[in-house]
Amino acid sequence: MRRNQGVKLCMKWKREILRHHFQLKMGNNEIARILGKSPSTVSGVLTKAKSAGIDSFQMVEILQDRELENALETAKVSEETNPCEEFDIPDWESVLRESRKKGVTIFLLYQEYCQEASNPRGKTWFYTELKRFRQAKEARMSFSYQPGERLFVDFSGLKLRINTGDGGHQDLEVFVAVSGYSDLIYADLCDSQAVPDWIEMHNNCFEYFGGVPRIIVPDNLKSAVNKSCRYEPDINPTYRQLAEHYSCAIIPARVKKARDKARVEKAVQSVQRQILAVMRNLEFFSKQEARKEFFRLLQELNQKPFQKEEGCRFSKFEEEKESLTPLPENKFRVCETKELKVAFDYHIAVDKKRYSVPYQLLHKQVMVRIEKRIIEIFYDGERVALHQRIQDPKIKFSTIYEHMPSHHKAYAEWNPGRIINWANQYGAGVKKFAGALLASMKIPEQGFTRLSGIFNLSKKYSPQELNRACEAAIRCSSYSYKYVKQWLKDNAIEQSKSVSKPENIQHENLQGKQAFE
Repeated sequence: MRRNQGVKLCMKWKREILRHHFQLKMGNNEIARILGKSPSTVSGVLTKAKSAGIDSFQMVEILQDRELENALETAKVSEETNPCEEFDIPDWESVLRESRKKGVTIFLLYQEYCQEASNPRGKTWFYTELKRFRQAKEARMSFSYQPGERLFVDFSGLKLRINTGDGGHQDLEVFVAVSGYSDLIYADLCDSQAVPDWIEMHNNCFEYFGGVPRIIVPDNLKSAVNKSCRYEPDINPTYRQLAEHYSCAIIPARVKKARDKARVEKAVQSVQRQILAVMRNLEFFSKQEARKEFFRLLQELNQKPFQKEEGCRFSKFEEEKESLTPLPENKFRVCETKELKVAFDYHIAVDKKRYSVPYQLLHKQVMVRIEKRIIEIFYDGERVALHQRIQDPKIKFSTIYEHMPSHHKAYAEWNPGRIINWANQYGAGVKKFAGALLASMKIPEQGFTRLSGIFNLSKKYSPQELNRACEAAIRCSSYSYKYVKQWLKDNAIEQSKSVSKPENIQHENLQGKQAFE
């Protein structure tokens, strides 16, 4: 048993009721069903808005929450505008369930309603409303939709397999959408059923149709509905943002009620039989190649004449094209925002990949906007870096050359100028080697560690030997610490083997070889 009077709505739901009424032109019962509120609650908000002089959604957007609350609460609403507001309404689902039990009469159910309700309505009203609820509950009808009213969306159970070129394969998901009025089908291939791909498919679909319908009807997959509920499903927040961006409403199909989305079930069957079945024996080595053939067959499917009426899907779609809501200037973008701290190497980490920022932001907190294909980094509201998101699992770093410091704060002593000065202390050969090594590097700082090793060799070898080793490395164009070290090692071994011969000594007790002839 619920009571209409005293329902306290937060401002978020009041704005949603007004948006669906003014912007989407929906009736009270339809709004109540979409938002999971009672019709009397919806009616009460709209009546107060009318009394307050609010007649468009533009007025709602201009008002702040407190201003809108004051306008609605101070509006004078006549008691006659909502005659049901003072009465309790029974749980019709429970009443209908009880009425089907053997021996239970409607009059008995009405008596129980009167006993439970603090302010019940009359018997005629009870009988009429129960009859109306039963008819709506048990009716089976062929739905006909208005132009631009509904779009049904779902994924096909069958997938398309492509060759990845390395001996493996990838199964692509098949997204299907169909107009409730014209039966025009949009289908596409994507990597997964995850939220980014789900949103991207909707963006592509709206561009294909050239507009947006008033209502989208998805299945209860996780990308669309976090938690299914017959009366108030929990819509995925990103999906709800898409609906607000395109000024449309989302009404998920009921769980295990295929007739709620019969149009898309039929469209999925058409795609499987007339596109996927045709492509089953073809081999593709990229998603782009597969999509090209997929769209060619989709074009043929939409151009096929109807069997029981004139025209085709494309020709009928021309009738509803003007009824679609125009597309906004920018398409909806899926993104995640995080606040991250810049590490000592002037990189931030996103999904185990590292992206550079200007080195001046070392140890600063930056705001990172994460999208499917790009990474944007902001500091104090200003974008300081833009990266293509790394897709290759073997690549870990994305470093922009301009972000690299010429004088690194964390390693102030290690800069190209000072390195050359140090090298000059060991001789011209070492200096020349250091300059050539730094010049061969795309980023000079990458050669600092090698030169550090070269300088440490001076503890074991003389400057002359170190210079000769560096000159040998330059001749071979081998700017490597290992080469210099090995050259010095080999040279030392050679010197130890070459022992100088003693001088000839003349003495009367010494005999030469001639004495033994």
